[in-house]
Amino acid sequence: MSQAPGQMHGYLLQLQRAVIYLLNAEPGSAVSVEVLGDVAVKAGENALITEEDKSSLSSNPVTDRSTNLWKTFSNWIEAILKGKLNLEKTRFILYINHAGTPGLVDKLSESASTDQISSCLQASEQLLLELSEQHPTYIYLRKILDHKNLYEEIISRFELVIGSKSGSDEILAKLDQLIIPPNSAGFIHDELLGWTTNAVMQAVSQKLPAIISYEDFRKRLAHTLERARTRELIDFTKEYLSNDDEVKTEINTYPTYLQQILLIQLGEEDQVKAVSDFLRSKVNIEKWIEDDLIDERSAVELEEALKRFWTGTKKQVSITNKLISPEERGQLVYFSCMERNHAIAGRYPPSCTIPGVYHDLANQNLLGWHEDWLTKLKKEQ
Repeated sequence: MSQAPGQMHGYLLQLQRAVIYLLNAEPGSAVSVEVLGDVAVKAGENALITEEDKSSLSSNPVTDRSTNLWKTFSNWIEAILKGKLNLEKTRFILYINHAGTPGLVDKLSESASTDQISSCLQASEQLLLELSEQHPTYIYLRKILDHKNLYEEIISRFELVIGSKSGSDEILAKLDQLIIPPNSAGFIHDELLGWTTNAVMQAVSQKLPAIISYEDFRKRLAHTLERARTRELIDFTKEYLSNDDEVKTEINTYPTYLQQILLIQLGEEDQVKAVSDFLRSKVNIEKWIEDDLIDERSAVELEEALKRFWTGTKKQVSITNKLISPEERGQLVYFSCMERNHAIAGRYPPSCTIPGVYHDLANQNLLGWHEDWLTKLKKEQ
């Protein structure tokens, strides 16, 4: 079975943990990913938190005989011996996303006194005796016990943190502590996680250490909070093409708004664009109302404003363009309305929205493009 889902989950967990540390960071600090551990925080002169993240899709990833557990402690000892970590100024954290039956790792985390640390050392030695030399954990536990003094010092600075299965719950809980607009936590979570991911990937692509400063993150956080307060009307859809099944269905069923377009002799390209705008605007407006970005009153006010613009445009075209055909006058009205831009609740929507709302109004026969559209549609029906 492929290990890809578990590996992907583990990498995403590191990014989520980085966001948590950045949200809790202090001025002058920085958070790194895959530099001095899976995630690390440097605050002040050499003060450091180094964290290893162990994830599992279904079970506790750090049981007593877990290779993950003892490889982590072995790696910390190796980093200290090589001078990469300052033992006296470092906190060692092991984060797991699944709680399990309490074991030796919990005892290590809870130890503070000399007697408790000594008891952990004895339990570790007993575990080594129970393992065969062929067990994958043996080599790491053997190395740890070859440096008992360092191991005891690490235990005194070690903490086990048990989080959530997804890793996002902690971020959302932290955001709930901030003053943020209602129903914006999910949006802010996605924006901050996306920005952090891009920052890490950009550093990696340039072969640079992935380090994010408190100041850079705070600038992004302020920008994201401002966006949440003024909350852009985000486009949740994609452009529909002529071969999309939904477009084919609309054209085959020949709804009223397409009949209206044919009355002014517009071709296939304009029909496909009309279907795309109609479908996208419906999805977006429903989503915006659901997310409380706009209310139903705002949607009604938009329709009334667009009908007023259509009425004024129709009158203007009928006065200034008497010599052209009714179909051409209809095209002038149509394209003027399609190019109209209008805010919803003070925010401008994606470009597909206004045309889509116009098609919805045309579909309900609340307006039309041909000056005699009602009579002509009745004849066709």
